[in-house]
Amino acid sequence: MVWQVDKPAGTDALKNSDDDLRANNVEIELRRLDNLLDNSSFEYRSAGTSAVPDGWSLEGTPTVAYDTVDVGYGNYALKLTGSGASNEGINQTLTNLKVSTKYQVFWRTKVTAGDTSSLITTGATTNIDTDSTSASWETKIGEFVTDSSATDVVLKLVAAISTDVAYFCGITVVEGDIPPSNFIRRIDERNYGIKIGSVPYFLVRPTSDQTNIATGSAITVVWGTETADIGGNFASNAFTAPVTGKYHFDISLELGELDSAASTYGVALITTGGTFQKVMNPKLSADARWNIALSITVPMTATNTAHVTITQISGTQQTDVDTDSYFSGILVG
Repeated sequence: MVWQVDKPAGTDALKNSDDDLRANNVEIELRRLDNLLDNSSFEYRSAGTSAVPDGWSLEGTPTVAYDTVDVGYGNYALKLTGSGASNEGINQTLTNLKVSTKYQVFWRTKVTAGDTSSLITTGATTNIDTDSTSASWETKIGEFVTDSSATDVVLKLVAAISTDVAYFCGITVVEGDIPPSNFIRRIDERNYGIKIGSVPYFLVRPTSDQTNIATGSAITVVWGTETADIGGNFASNAFTAPVTGKYHFDISLELGELDSAASTYGVALITTGGTFQKVMNPKLSADARWNIALSITVPMTATNTAHVTITQISGTQQTDVDTDSYFSGILVG
């Protein structure tokens, strides 16, 4: 999600002070710009690396592949090779559009030298049919206008001619006029095409108490109940980052039967890139319950993993991880 600043004609609202704006009765409208496409950076491919990306359908019978070497943004670029017919590729249907409304489309594309890629829309009153013959990544911009009944619009990414090879990465569809240059730059540099509502996120809890954890070594916490798992990236007690970025994690361990003879307890977030831990010495006079929590934002590369461990040093093997515990994470940047 990004925000567009709409300023009145004839003003330079962004350069004025708050006092100047009040004195001139200038109002600034913040307009939320959400990407209307699902999986528009093609990061999700649950059917495999030679299948159509999640959320998209085939247009014709092209060969689908993914490039990880020369990538526009994110970790994968979609590679489409025509099978002999024109305009073969993938498509996605945009639904619940507003009537008689303009929508802007921004996309990154390139082709094998001498070939042509196209972005085509159908179903609108004014449609897009834009080609690219660039052998290096370029940003293209187009617009379509819906009809008076807000008919669904089909957006197609295709290799234009016969056996052409076309690449796409980072497609974005937003409602409204062409945003200012800083929004276009934001799309180029940061927007991986993840739609609001499909940002990678999970929240898990234990299904039952994890009783009598062993002492003297790090024990993996077992998370048997998934309250949420947007993107399907949590499995076997670990989260796998689907894209490169910054992820925020919250861990809360509700511990029962803490041993007063234990010297320390520690919770740790173990990632591929490093370990982040919190250690406590409760100094109990008797066995008790205790909560230990950890909250942290860490950088992760796509396919990196993260899981939680609990460690008790010395004392009796009697401490439990109760079902009130939880572990959550979300992509934040």
